[in-house]
This record gives sequence, C-alpha cells and structure tokens, in this order.
Amino acid sequence: MTEIVVFIPYYLPLNRQPPLKKVLFPRFSSPLPSLSREKGNWFLMRVEVSLPGFSAAHFIAGHEKCDRLHGHNWSVRVAVSGDPDERGIVIDFDELEEILSEVCREFDHRVLLPGKNRQISLEVRGGSCFLSLGERTYQFPAQDVVILPVENVTAEELARLVLEKIASRLRPFKNVTGVEVWVEESPGKRASASLVLTEK
Repeated sequence: MTEIVVFIPYYLPLNRQPPLKKVLFPRFSSPLPSLSREKGNWFLMRVEVSLPGFSAAHFIAGHEKCDRLHGHNWSVRVAVSGDPDERGIVIDFDELEEILSEVCREFDHRVLLPGKNRQISLEVRGGSCFLSLGERTYQFPAQDVVILPVENVTAEELARLVLEKIASRLRPFKNVTGVEVWVEESPGKRASASLVLTEK
C-alpha cells in the first residue's frame, strides 16, 4: 500500500535563515513569499512517498547473530525538499513514486552481497555466484544476486545506496534541493541517509 504525504514541517525565524540556507538549502527560496514577508518566517516544503520496498536476503559478516544468511521485507520512504513550481508542486507524486519503485526493483527478491568485504571471497562463473566466508560456502544463481559496493549489507548502507540512486534520478528536477531516504528492515528498526542537491 502506498502512503503519500505532503507537509510543511516547521518554520524558522529570519535571523536563522542565512546560515541554514547556506549550509542545508543553498537553492531554497520561500514558496510562500507573502506569508514570509508578513510573518517574518520562511518555510521548507517537503514531499514524501512510502512503499513496501523490496524483499531480499543478506548477512552481516562479523555480526554475532546476523552473519547467518537471512532476509527482510524492507520498507522504503523518500522525502524530497524544494521550491514549488508555478503549479505549486515540488515534484509530482507519481513521478517520485516511480523513481522509488524503479530503484526498489533492482533489489527485490535478490540476494544482496557485499562486494568490498575482505573477509569474503566472491566469484561469478558458469552462471553461478560462489561465496566463501570462513568455513561456509554458498552457491547462488548469478541472476538472483546483486553485488553491492559496500563492506556489509546493512540498513545504513542500503539507505545510502538507495539515496544515491534516487538523487541521480532527481538531477533533472531543478527545483529539488534535498532528498532523504529511510530504509526499515523490521518495524521500528530503520536507517536514514540524506543529501543536499547543490550541483544541477
């Protein structure tokens, strides 16, 4: 089930505006200019889309419990900040949802393996992916595996990877100034990563 939310989370006094805008929102301008001038505040607009995400298997090498192969139904949420356009829209909900869905499909029903962990030996040959970790050896169909450029496949690293993939797809949206991603591996256990989009 898709959850879509748009809100104005907070406002800040003008005496805090310059440093915050410079550091966090360099392209930000008030989407409500008359209200800002009258009340002495400026607003941040943010659009969010949530999806069930993807189902995938992984392990965390060196972790007492999680170094065993197991899986999660990962849920993913993305928030995009920016200036509304002439229509009053930061980004179309359907477009943002499709971007998120496209990224999640890359991981869905796959075995996610870390490609930069020195404890692990990985080899792809003959249509199979062979993995060795200590005394354990695994063989997976190569088409069912995604090798990620990380030391370990954690919620934190997945949040960063999903963020990078979404951010690259948001570059054409000139009014978008920031993006944040949350990845939840089980209810109440999530990691997030955020990025300010300064180079368009």
